Amino acid sequence: MDDVAGFYHSLAALARDRGDLSGGEVFERVSHSEEAERLYVSFVADVSAWLGQQDAPKRMKSRKRDAPEFLTDDVLSALYASIPEESVEQKRDKAAVMLLEGAGLRVGEALALRGGDVTFEQGVMMVRVPNVEGCKTGARTVPVNLGHPVVERIRPLLEPDVPVFRTRSGVPIHSNQVRRVLADAGAKIGVHVRPHMLRHTYGTNGVEYYTLPELRDLMGHKSLSTTSIYLHSNPVALAAKERARKR
Repeated sequence: MDDVAGFYHSLAALARDRGDLSGGEVFERVSHSEEAERLYVSFVADVSAWLGQQDAPKRMKSRKRDAPEFLTDDVLSALYASIPEESVEQKRDKAAVMLLEGAGLRVGEALALRGGDVTFEQGVMMVRVPNVEGCKTGARTVPVNLGHPVVERIRPLLEPDVPVFRTRSGVPIHSNQVRRVLADAGAKIGVHVRPHMLRHTYGTNGVEYYTLPELRDLMGHKSLSTTSIYLHSNPVALAAKERARKR
């Protein structure tokens, strides 16, 4: 009956990992998830075999996870350029979006940050990610290069003991606000962008600079197998290496 627990664990894990999804969206994703389907069919097969049914379905084998969707540097630059920052709220929202990619955060983790969680030390911006209920990772600290565009935008938002990304009443903005900003910006450049794609972009770029164990800790993964999905080939990076290769 391990597959029963595995099936429900798959649902819960997707809900936690996809903190940028609503309950309905999580259900929709799960209903089309190959892993959830495999676990469910395996569960039915086990029960059928236990009941002695001759026409029990066969257990499905696990399939290799597809490479995560990420944004190339050009698309990321175009995305950022398409997000307005005229009002205080627009500047706040743009900083939140940039932090997802700049520190590889889940949207729930970014919106849980308080002013004291972001400091400047050792020549970088340190983001102390809190232990967020509903996320499968624990607290961790992520350094962000001072040259990243999020740094200058997040500084004015940092006040002690209050949420970094807050409304006028002082409560954290809702994740739907981040999704709306990305949807509008993505529509302008013809790309469908979800918050988690920015985290995937951080992971994809991170394998160029960090060891896999280091990236695992920065992204808050519990195992290297999860982090290894970022070992996929990056066409843009491969093209750059080919241009630099001596013949």
